[in-house]
Amino acid sequence: MTSLRKLQMNVRRAILEGDAVAIAAAVMGDGMAPAARLQVHVNHVFATLTDALAVTYPVVRRIVGERFFAALADRFIRDVPPRDPRLALWGAAFPRFVGAAPGCAGLPYLSDVARLEWAMRVSRRAAPAVAIAPDAILAVPAADQPRVVLRLDSSLRILVSRWPALAIWQANQAPGEVPTVDLGRGGGALEIRRGGDGVAMAPIARVDAAFRRDLLRRRPLLRATAAALDVDPFFDLALAIRALFAGGYVVGLSVLPQDHPNDKEHPSWT
Repeated sequence: MTSLRKLQMNVRRAILEGDAVAIAAAVMGDGMAPAARLQVHVNHVFATLTDALAVTYPVVRRIVGERFFAALADRFIRDVPPRDPRLALWGAAFPRFVGAAPGCAGLPYLSDVARLEWAMRVSRRAAPAVAIAPDAILAVPAADQPRVVLRLDSSLRILVSRWPALAIWQANQAPGEVPTVDLGRGGGALEIRRGGDGVAMAPIARVDAAFRRDLLRRRPLLRATAAALDVDPFFDLALAIRALFAGGYVVGLSVLPQDHPNDKEHPSWT
């Protein structure tokens, strides 16, 4: 008797690799040839996963066209199949896949547009959190403040691109022909964050992007400040922290112990 795991692996090979030999004997035809019945299932799986990608990446789909998007999706499904039953968690690798796809070589900005769309999805689905008051950091002794780790709103995402990714996304919201965007205008840094019933996106200074991105990685203030100073030697830390608290970005705070490696996340939050 075939074990459940082996049966599942055979089904996986049949779907992703087209190798139906090992599973055909376990498929009941019920009026259809087993291979034909299996193909119905394969078609359903690919259609469902392609639709899931199209929901997450509608602008990418519009730019490349439905047929080419379907071809990209087919290859992506085979290369990076879901490993979790929650399809909303699948698709994070698609921007990198698009950037490496030979057929997308003439669209160098496409990967960053995909990164923007994934950031929007993650931001929209992030768990809500309550901002803390600035009193929390004021209560930390001055000697410990460089080791403070600020936990930011989990819906916040930072995108830095050499292309006008936001302008491309915005231009593709109206119906009709795919519009032309001047790629020569260059890119910059974007902040994506849940706002109201949707997601708000806005350009931010590169220095603020560097600072906030390090904070999102749970790096202490000392390291995040160093990252910002690499971008702008006139970075104002006090002003940046005030902006975070004023905007309700900070939802937790902790202090790394003195002997803690400062590039790792501190496990406890207040």
